[in-house]
Amino acid sequence: TDCQDEPVHLSLYNVDGKLVWEKVIEQATNSIPTDLSPLALPNGQYFLSVKTASFTTTKKLLLQE
Repeated sequence: TDCQDEPVHLSLYNVDGKLVWEKVIEQATNSIPTDLSPLALPNGQYFLSVKTASFTTTKKLLLQE
């Protein structure tokens, strides 16, 4: 799937399903560097949702110090 011309919506949810962070990247490339450290999120399991007009995926993310 080539989604380089589509905006990418990133959403991060905690294990309770609460949205804790989101970002829209208007011009995506094959790599989307994102620094979550300023959020000061507690260690634990999160779910990262990546959506474009033609693609959606959700991945488990484990944050630990």
